[in-house]
Amino acid sequence: MQLAELLLKDLPPRSGWEALPADDRERLKITELLWHLVEFHRRESKPVFWAKYERSEMTEEELYEDINCPATLERVGEPETVKQSLRFHYKFYTEQDTKISKGKKVFLAENIAVAPTIDEMDTDNGTVTLKISRRQLSDKLEAAELPARIS
Repeated sequence: MQLAELLLKDLPPRSGWEALPADDRERLKITELLWHLVEFHRRESKPVFWAKYERSEMTEEELYEDINCPATLERVGEPETVKQSLRFHYKFYTEQDTKISKGKKVFLAENIAVAPTIDEMDTDNGTVTLKISRRQLSDKLEAAELPARIS
């Protein structure tokens, strides 16, 4: 059972609240408010969730126009090992506007189950370093490294 359903389960109709003691009415108001907050966040997360799938079907040109998605990353150099993770260096077009930044998780358009983190980003020089665990690479991508060209 979802949290919102649990909160709503014991909430009586508002019409009967007047007969309850003040402490009980206050508890019900707080429970109702929590239910609204949980539902709000659930509804708000859906557009982000679906945008991920929409981007996986976009062309490179469409991705280039999307400021939330750097298009046509080309790997430069060899991956670096950092503890249990790998760092992959990529270059991209500096003309492309983007809102993504260091520390953000990104999804590969080719495989949305793979979610590396932006470890470094230099928009002036068009370079980005993606960091991903070896485990996620093998489990989600079934490969030892990220592709040489990604969007």
